[in-house]
Amino acid sequence: MKAFKKVPNSNDRRLVREVGLALVCKIAFITCLGFLFFGASDRITTNADVVGNALLAPSSQSAASAKNSE
Repeated sequence: MKAFKKVPNSNDRRLVREVGLALVCKIAFITCLGFLFFGASDRITTNADVVGNALLAPSSQSAASAKNSE
């Protein structure tokens, strides 16, 4: 069997360029969303004491339920 080597035509090159551009735009958009929602300005400082207090503190919903059951 002969191995046919397909010569890329201008439509194939255009498709590759458009798909590549779409991927670059999507990656840039997702990166911008990441910086917007997970940027350094929105971060809170955490340490063992803050996490412990948050986990061990009674939630307001369970406290309200206990108060209503009395």
